[in-house]
Amino acid sequence: MTSKERVLCALAGSTPDRVPFAEHQIDPPVLKALFGETLAKDPVHVADQLGLDVLSFAMHPPLFVELETLPDGMAYQTSGRLHTRADLGLLDALKDPTDPKLYEGLEALVARAGNRAVVGKSRLGLSSMMMSMDLAGFSFALADDPELILTILKRYLQWAEVAAREMSRRGADVLWFFDDIAHHSGPMMAPKVFREFLLPAVREMAARLPHPWIFHSDGDLTLILDDLLGLGMDGLHPIEPESMSLKHLKQRIGSRVCLVGNVSVDILARGTVEQTRLEVRRSLSEGAPGGGYMITSSNSIPPYAIPENVAAMARTIRDDPLAVYGELETRRATP
Repeated sequence: MTSKERVLCALAGSTPDRVPFAEHQIDPPVLKALFGETLAKDPVHVADQLGLDVLSFAMHPPLFVELETLPDGMAYQTSGRLHTRADLGLLDALKDPTDPKLYEGLEALVARAGNRAVVGKSRLGLSSMMMSMDLAGFSFALADDPELILTILKRYLQWAEVAAREMSRRGADVLWFFDDIAHHSGPMMAPKVFREFLLPAVREMAARLPHPWIFHSDGDLTLILDDLLGLGMDGLHPIEPESMSLKHLKQRIGSRVCLVGNVSVDILARGTVEQTRLEVRRSLSEGAPGGGYMITSSNSIPPYAIPENVAAMARTIRDDPLAVYGELETRRATP
């Protein structure tokens, strides 16, 4: 199988020849440590060296937030800027998602992709709304002006739908939406609020999305998992081991959606090479049986990940027998 065939097979819930490795983002400091200043900037070289089955392109909408840059050089959100109806004019800054110039990077990536799957990354709109309002602003608006929340959410949903269609039309094989709506302890809002207030608008938009697509949210999604799956996504990412059990999810929903992720970022950032190898094997042993699984970190590879651990992760995925399916099983299950 080619990498693209492997990814599409897994997202269809079937069994490819081996578990796809689909890390969507590796931050520059790690890449520079592994490949040097120049080659770190070449996504095809990075994919070749690590054995990645995907190349990714990001097309995220603007967020209306206040940022603070800390001594480590990273910018962190301190608050949102959309709190009242008087702030809605900020949304006029949303760029036209049909502008061809926005997709030149995607088209260049497609031209070089070869047999790899190309991923188009964006946000559905939930996290764009939540970040631009911030949790306090969202909570106040929920009590004082709930229609304000829906107005902001629907603007982002409209933008994301057009961007998704444009990326798909320009060669993206898979769409991957990043909408964090949960903490390690559970959803950021009452399940009833999510289910009855926000979900209908998202469901209406999701029904028009090109397939296949993957939904990402950190945290423990257990209380709203069935509601989320009603959106019709093909994959669910990142399944943080600190929040949810891959083994349990495989048993509960493995026949309904491809599970994507689960290698602990904490171990990649603080563990040893041997701990990383064991963590990858654990994820493979719990997620791979029966197909419908792609392995990634339990979020992305952050700048503080240990480069040797990232290399060990890639090496284990490449070499470990747990990542390879039997020939008969593959032949029977491949679409």
